[in-house]
Amino acid sequence: MSKLLSELGIVGLVIGLVVLGILWPLVLIWAVNTLFGFGIAYTFLNWLAVLILTMTFGKANVSVNKS
Repeated sequence: MSKLLSELGIVGLVIGLVVLGILWPLVLIWAVNTLFGFGIAYTFLNWLAVLILTMTFGKANVSVNKS
Protein backbone atom coordinates (compact mmCIF):
# COMPACT_ATOMS: atom_id res chain seq x y z
CA MET A 1 0.00 0.00 0.00
CA SER A 2 2.80 2.45 0.82
CA LYS A 3 4.45 1.74 -2.54
CA LEU A 4 1.21 2.70 -4.31
CA LEU A 5 0.95 5.94 -2.31
CA SER A 6 4.59 6.71 -3.06
CA GLU A 7 4.07 6.19 -6.79
CA LEU A 8 0.89 8.28 -6.74
CA GLY A 9 2.81 11.03 -4.97
CA ILE A 10 5.47 11.01 -7.68
CA VAL A 11 2.84 11.02 -10.43
CA GLY A 12 1.03 13.88 -8.67
CA LEU A 13 4.26 15.84 -8.40
CA VAL A 14 4.99 15.40 -12.10
CA ILE A 15 1.44 16.42 -13.05
CA GLY A 16 1.68 19.43 -10.74
CA LEU A 17 4.95 20.55 -12.32
CA VAL A 18 3.51 20.21 -15.82
CA VAL A 19 0.43 22.24 -14.85
CA LEU A 20 2.62 24.87 -13.21
CA GLY A 21 4.79 25.03 -16.32
CA ILE A 22 1.72 25.60 -18.47
CA LEU A 23 0.08 28.18 -16.19
CA TRP A 24 3.18 30.13 -15.13
CA PRO A 25 3.40 32.26 -18.34
CA LEU A 26 -0.26 33.22 -17.88
CA VAL A 27 0.45 34.21 -14.29
CA LEU A 28 3.31 36.42 -15.46
CA ILE A 29 1.12 38.08 -18.12
CA TRP A 30 -1.53 38.71 -15.46
CA ALA A 31 1.06 40.19 -13.09
CA VAL A 32 2.45 42.57 -15.71
CA ASN A 33 -1.05 43.64 -16.71
CA THR A 34 -1.99 44.25 -13.09
CA LEU A 35 1.14 46.15 -12.13
CA PHE A 36 1.69 48.24 -15.23
CA GLY A 37 -1.67 48.20 -17.05
CA PHE A 38 -0.22 47.16 -20.41
CA GLY A 39 -3.36 45.32 -21.50
CA ILE A 40 -1.51 42.31 -22.91
CA ALA A 41 -3.95 39.77 -24.35
CA TYR A 42 -3.99 36.16 -23.18
CA THR A 43 -3.23 34.53 -26.52
CA PHE A 44 -1.17 31.48 -27.40
CA LEU A 45 1.56 33.57 -29.02
CA ASN A 46 1.87 35.79 -25.93
CA TRP A 47 1.95 32.69 -23.73
CA LEU A 48 4.70 31.24 -25.92
CA ALA A 49 6.67 34.50 -25.83
CA VAL A 50 6.56 34.62 -22.03
CA LEU A 51 7.54 30.95 -21.87
CA ILE A 52 10.57 31.61 -24.05
CA LEU A 53 11.55 34.68 -22.02
CA THR A 54 11.20 32.71 -18.80
CA MET A 55 13.34 29.89 -20.15
CA THR A 56 15.95 32.38 -21.36
CA PHE A 57 16.20 34.71 -18.36
CA GLY A 58 14.51 32.72 -15.62
CA LYS A 59 17.62 31.26 -14.09
CA ALA A 60 19.79 34.23 -13.27
CA ASN A 61 22.17 33.49 -10.45
CA VAL A 62 24.37 36.03 -8.75
CA SER A 63 27.17 34.89 -6.53
CA VAL A 64 29.64 36.94 -4.56
CA ASN A 65 32.89 35.41 -3.38
CA LYS A 66 34.39 37.21 -0.43
CA SER A 67 38.03 36.40 0.01
